[in-house]
Amino acid sequence: MLATFNDANRHLDGDKLKFPTAHDAEPEATSVGNEIRGALYGVYGEQVELWDAEPTGSLVAAPQLVREIAGMLMAANRYEKMYALEDDVTSTHGSRLRRRAEAMILQLRVGDLVLVEADIVSGVAWSESDFWPNSTSVIEGTVQPARRFWMDMEF
Repeated sequence: MLATFNDANRHLDGDKLKFPTAHDAEPEATSVGNEIRGALYGVYGEQVELWDAEPTGSLVAAPQLVREIAGMLMAANRYEKMYALEDDVTSTHGSRLRRRAEAMILQLRVGDLVLVEADIVSGVAWSESDFWPNSTSVIEGTVQPARRFWMDMEF
């Protein structure tokens, strides 16, 4: 989990709606954790799999901003679930939380926000053999390169 039920409760009105226990928050926490990990994997790589709100063993503490985003999304999910019980009613606060959290995720993905606790993965270690054709590709049965055009060709 990337956030605890207490992290999510900070975004809920405790008089009207809250997560009473960690067990009660587990479905939202699992869903949100998967969503955030998937969104940030391309930026932070495999380290996102190690983040946890309450780390044990080989896990590491989730960056504070990620916990905040996860808490917002958990609260938004709970608002949406509760308001879905009423016909044609949506929670403006839940929608606002979701938009804010999604905007922050997008900012992390494009580099406008940076997690100081995590290293940005600069990409995969690609090599020429990962692409075809490449400069070593040849037409089968010849020594001619398997290229359809050359850089000095004019179109």
